[in-house]
Amino acid sequence: MDFVTGKASQTVIADSLDRRSVRKDVEAAAYLPDKEEIHMITADEALVNEKKEQWQNRFVDIFREVSGK
Repeated sequence: MDFVTGKASQTVIADSLDRRSVRKDVEAAAYLPDKEEIHMITADEALVNEKKEQWQNRFVDIFREVSGK
């Protein structure tokens, strides 16, 4: 884990994969919007926890339907 979150690795990830770093000392690409401009979607954590197994089972059913497995 330390390797992946190290500054050198995060710089490569940010530069090569157009991703934001998990580190504050690694610059994001200039063309990426500021984090403050990104609309964040939140979820009702209690609802998610309540429905988690039901939703997972539904996604498995969908996968099986489309993949024929």
